[in-house]
Amino acid sequence: GQAVVAVCNELQSENYHDIQRIIERKENVLRLWSYLLELLRARRMRLECSIQLQQNFQEMIYILDSMEEIKQRLLTDDYGKHLMGVEDLLQKHSLVEADINVLGDRVKQVVQNSQRFLSEETEGYKPCDPSIIVDRVQQLEDAYAELVKLAVERRSRLEESRKLWQFYWDMADEENW
Repeated sequence: GQAVVAVCNELQSENYHDIQRIIERKENVLRLWSYLLELLRARRMRLECSIQLQQNFQEMIYILDSMEEIKQRLLTDDYGKHLMGVEDLLQKHSLVEADINVLGDRVKQVVQNSQRFLSEETEGYKPCDPSIIVDRVQQLEDAYAELVKLAVERRSRLEESRKLWQFYWDMADEENW
């Protein structure tokens, strides 16, 4: 663009005979250049939007993998073989619940990020079919709800187990009197 302007200015200062046509050409080149820059800006915005969506999907996969791993730990049938065992399992379960809460924050964040790709914030550009985003968000929220339910059930069973072992402990204690 600058080279065209420089040549045009030089010809103009030398009173070149066909200067009007050259000025019109210059303005046309500058208009086309400006249009090209605008197209590049729009393309860059679409590419950045697509990258952000892919990163969002990747985060969903990481979260789902973490949830699956925690789910396997929750599905154990070990509720303690004695009072101390149950106490230990309850402490471990509290750590699992803390992990689940952290995942809950990550789920909220990724769901919130997903809303951007469903609204018109992307200037009319949709990096993928909105129904795909909606389905993945639903899958994530369902998996998280299931995880929370399993954690609540496990805590409840561990508490029952503790009551039982506490009862046995108290009975044994009375017999020793």
